[in-house]
Amino acid sequence: MQWKVTGMGQRMVKRYEPLDCNGKPIFAGDSVVLVRASEKLIAGLPDEDQKAIQAQVGNVLKVNEFDEYGHAEIEFVDTEGMMHTIWIEPSCLRKQE
Repeated sequence: MQWKVTGMGQRMVKRYEPLDCNGKPIFAGDSVVLVRASEKLIAGLPDEDQKAIQAQVGNVLKVNEFDEYGHAEIEFVDTEGMMHTIWIEPSCLRKQE
């Protein structure tokens, strides 16, 4: 993780490095395993969304891209057929070899 100084008031912004839980680099398009759903990710979400995300732990998913803070964008469809998009810290993922 690194800190980035931006203009307009010199705000400190936390930016995650694109490294998985083992320190391996992750790129957009990579297949990854969701090893855990961080508290930051699920805090404040409705129960059904929390359950849908927790149900993906251990599943292989694809990284679409990274946002400006270094979160990996992941999409999945839950058991009810609902599409979810999450932005998660790369350290919660393990690159699928």
